[in-house]
Amino acid sequence: MGHKIADYCFVSLKLREERAVSGALRCLISIPLFLFLYVFKPRIISARVEIENFIDANKHLGYTTREELIREAIRFKLGALKGQCEYIEVPKEDYEKLQQAVLDLDTGFLSADDFIEKQIQSLLEKHEAWIKQKEDYKKRK
Repeated sequence: MGHKIADYCFVSLKLREERAVSGALRCLISIPLFLFLYVFKPRIISARVEIENFIDANKHLGYTTREELIREAIRFKLGALKGQCEYIEVPKEDYEKLQQAVLDLDTGFLSADDFIEKQIQSLLEKHEAWIKQKEDYKKRK
């Protein structure tokens, strides 16, 4: 009978100890979270407002939620970071002029993007042909 009481007391003490440790851990975890929210909450709110304002001002882009815009931005950035694509910057004014020139001059291209893509493909095809000619010339020598 004495062993049962001792076992009960031991288990009871263990449970109290676990609760105390658990409470202490919860407290330690909540302090950094509190500090994080205290420091970054204004920035998070500011970013949220900026994104919502952008979506409202640019409805023509087709974004309806913050999540859509953020998902697209992350996908774009990851593609760039992984090295899958290269991106060039063209001043908006120049791009708009190119778009208008493509349409006005009846170039046969659908848009400025189409024009740029076709120019790249055309040059790459010419380069491949040049490399082949160069290799054929070396073989004949």
